[in-house]
Amino acid sequence: MTTSAQLRLMSDLRAIKVEPPEGCSASPLSEENLFVWGASILGPMETAWEGGVFQLRITFGEHYPDKPPRVRFTSEVFHPNVYNDGTLCLDIIQEHWSPCHNICSILTSIQSLLTDPNCASPANPEAAQTFLTNDDLAKLVDTSDEWIASRTGIKKRHILAAGESLSSHAAAASLKALEMAGVNPEDVDLVVMATSSPDDLFGSATAVQASRALPGGIWLCDVAQFLQSGTLCAHAYISIVTRHSMAVPCMSPAMQAEIGATKAAAFDLTAACSGFVMALVTGAQFIRAGTYKNVVVIGADALSRYIDWRDRSTCILFGDGCGAVVLSAKEDGSCGLLGLDMHSDGKGMRHLNCVFAGEGMKPLSEGQASDEVIEAALVDAKMDKTQIDWLVMHQANMRIMSAAADRLGVPPERVVSNLAQYGNTSAASIPLALDEAVRRGDIKPGEVLAMAGFGAGLSWASAIVRWG
Repeated sequence: MTTSAQLRLMSDLRAIKVEPPEGCSASPLSEENLFVWGASILGPMETAWEGGVFQLRITFGEHYPDKPPRVRFTSEVFHPNVYNDGTLCLDIIQEHWSPCHNICSILTSIQSLLTDPNCASPANPEAAQTFLTNDDLAKLVDTSDEWIASRTGIKKRHILAAGESLSSHAAAASLKALEMAGVNPEDVDLVVMATSSPDDLFGSATAVQASRALPGGIWLCDVAQFLQSGTLCAHAYISIVTRHSMAVPCMSPAMQAEIGATKAAAFDLTAACSGFVMALVTGAQFIRAGTYKNVVVIGADALSRYIDWRDRSTCILFGDGCGAVVLSAKEDGSCGLLGLDMHSDGKGMRHLNCVFAGEGMKPLSEGQASDEVIEAALVDAKMDKTQIDWLVMHQANMRIMSAAADRLGVPPERVVSNLAQYGNTSAASIPLALDEAVRRGDIKPGEVLAMAGFGAGLSWASAIVRWG
């Protein structure tokens, strides 16, 4: 005998087949059991979950639709309304529940939570402190969301919590990258960490080498592709709470320890916002020379440690983040690093610096240098700008990226950007942006990426890479 709940679920199935909500899909896991459904939700635009595809298990009871179903995320998600085991806080559903709801409205409601979380939920208090938004900053300094967004393109940023370390988050990104690349930590030969804000002033790369413990946080995505010189696996890991911690005493040794890369050498590379590109080029040279087979390259910074939160000209710009890639040698000796160009100008240091004592000067415009260094790298690769498929630049300012793209003739839809969600994360910004673009399926094997970083020192660097 067919129950009223089964009849309603059959109606729901017809409804979602005819007109599924945008970015959502769902169906029973088996024809024999209408009460257990699998579903997927695309992360909403302009949120930390943008570009992510989240899998859910929805379990209905015999009292449906009078009572709501149980919902559990089977994909990893760090969210104020989701318990650590993935279960959605039922208070969120029950608060506005009505028998008029069906599977379509349930999915739409869940998706809306990713856009507008209920931070009063008891499910995950730590995640409730996820973002430091422009509105949050307006409570600290004389600014506004409109003022910040119109001048920088930034809407929110992530900040390390008190007691958290940059090395532990960078280690988590590295471990996930190694997992997706299919490389054991014991097979890593070298760890290069680009950072200007280490936990230890003497270096933290080796500390990451030994431990495999993963801290809490939000995994943005997993990427495993070939860079022809080897596997490039990018994984972005973000710390997302709104307090900041003081810096303690080079990071690469710390990284080496935490990921269990017991046979690897490890060192830090400090080149500010150019750091990741320079570290990537450095790692590739060890593979080209035949010295090493597997190299982990990390970009990580927590500039919140050094920000004057009373200065609206700087505190609005920066966020904390970590990203990692794995480079592996190929048997045929081919290389995916097609061209490069790197520069430094110490005369410009006075314009952009972070010194122990003293005063800096107004920063120089970085836009012109970014497209010039890309053009030089294209010359080195014996290519021209019409062959660029994707522009992956340091995420400093939307105006700078747009101007550089215009001068290079790269259309806006081919510019990878996540600046609005994370702010300027310095050395971490390129791997974070790369990670999300690959996860979304935007960047495909065989496509040419133009990467460019520019920042304090002054330093600027570019690499032309063939993905896949």
